[in-house]
Amino acid sequence: MTVFAIMSTSLKLELEAAVNEFYPDTKSYRVSDMTWFVTDKGTTAKEISEKLGIKKDGIRGVVIIPVRSSYYGVASSTLWEWLKAAIEESSDG
Repeated sequence: MTVFAIMSTSLKLELEAAVNEFYPDTKSYRVSDMTWFVTDKGTTAKEISEKLGIKKDGIRGVVIIPVRSSYYGVASSTLWEWLKAAIEESSDG
C-alpha cells in the first residue's frame, strides 16, 4: 500500500467524483476541496493519474506525489491519525 497526495490547482468536481469512486471510505482522506491523500496497492503516481482521468485531454492541473514516512505540518488530529495509520499499513506490506 502506498500513500499519495493529490493536489489540484483549482476546484474540479470531476476529480472529486473520481477520487470518491476509486478511493471510497478509508482509502482516502479529503484535506480540502483541492487536496486528498489516497492509498493504493503496488502503483505509481502515473497509474493513479490514469485511473483518475488526469491527462492532457482530461482532468488537468493536478499533481500526485507519493508520501513517505517523513511528513510534517499543522492540521487536524484526524488527518494525522489517518496519515499515520495509512503509512504504517504501507510499511507492513
